[in-house]
This record gives sequence, structure tokens and C-alpha cells, in this order.
Amino acid sequence: MNNAETTESLSKLFAQLKIKTEIRSCRQESSFLVFDLVLRPGGTFRKIERYSTEIALGLKALSEPLIYPITKEGIVRMEVMVSEQGVVHFSSLAASDAFLHSRAKLPLVLGACRLGLPVIADLTEMPHLLIGGTTGSGKSVMLHSIINGLLMKGDSVNLALIDPKRVEFSCYDE
Repeated sequence: MNNAETTESLSKLFAQLKIKTEIRSCRQESSFLVFDLVLRPGGTFRKIERYSTEIALGLKALSEPLIYPITKEGIVRMEVMVSEQGVVHFSSLAASDAFLHSRAKLPLVLGACRLGLPVIADLTEMPHLLIGGTTGSGKSVMLHSIINGLLMKGDSVNLALIDPKRVEFSCYDE
């Protein structure tokens, strides 16, 4: 389904659910469709939120949409995942111009944004860095990408890696 068909389908769904809103725009961002909605008289943000499951079912989305107000613009933004997210490879990020020409003193390869552009941060500008998540969510992969990015770009980097289980960081032993 293309954007015009999806917009038409969503408009019909809004009419069926008696959600008083107008679709200002629809654009594709990687695996997401992003809708900007304008509430019509009598329309409420809460009603759009209340019917998020029905909206996901109607659009055959992979998950429920993320719905939030953008008060400065007077719109409601709705982001709907319509296709699986791709795999991001460290090698492609490390070979990117964003990383190779970064002015960061200690560049961190954090991944890619929804548009596929590399996300590079400077560790020296961060007062703290906390990585948390559930088992299997990618914490170790993130740590390895950070370490490898520092080793690739850093002129001289001293790292103290503490690995209580002696599993994750054994590959960095000298």
C-alpha cells in the first residue's frame, strides 16, 4: 500500500471510529509511516490514543502506533511501524563519513537513526553514560561497538574494562 492509499484508508478508519481529525501529511521514514494530524472541532487527542489498537489493525501495522502531541505546531503526530527494521552493521557505520570525519575527541558509534544515518556522539561531552536493558536487548553489542569505535579513532586510549563474569571482554585481553 502506498502513502496515498494508506492515507485514504486511515481517513475512512477515522470516520468509522468517529475520530474528528484531518490528516495534514503522511511520509515514509525508513520502516515507519509518520502522520501529522490536525484535530477538527470536537476531536480529542485522547480518542486517537484510545483507538490505537484499532488503528494498528486497520493499517496492518507491526505494532501499535506511537501517538504524541506537538503543541507548538498544534498537531498530533502518529508514527506507525509498517515494515521490519533492518540490521545495522558496525563496519558500515565505522566506514561512514560521519565517523571518519568526526571532530569528536572520543567518538562513540551508537548506531543509526530511523533514516539510516549514522549516530556518532562524543564521550567527552557526556557527564555519564548508562547502558541498560533486558537480556538479549543488545547491551553487549553496544559496548563492543563503543569500544571498537574508540580503538579505531583514538590516538592513544587507555581502557580499564571490568568483567565480573570474565565473558564479555575476554577478546580485549593482551
